[in-house]
Amino acid sequence: MVAQEGEPSYDLYAKERTELLASLKRRALKLHKTLSALQGVTCTEPEGALYAMPQIRLPQGAIEVLARAHLYLLISFHAVVLLGRRCLLCH
Repeated sequence: MVAQEGEPSYDLYAKERTELLASLKRRALKLHKTLSALQGVTCTEPEGALYAMPQIRLPQGAIEVLARAHLYLLISFHAVVLLGRRCLLCH
């Protein structure tokens, strides 16, 4: 139950609430600062919540490597699961 203004415990409640909200704000800003410092990452500053919404931009070369790795994994998966044997590419 939340203490109401004028009740004996209200001052303590208000102090603890203020400290908790300040702590959450500090952590949200620290997360924002950390994410924003990463190369290729942008992040909007959190407002009123602990949600960080980073946007990650990968260099084209990294995207191409990941695409090749994805294709390799798909081939391996189909060989193992659908054909019931190891793929020759899986050495």
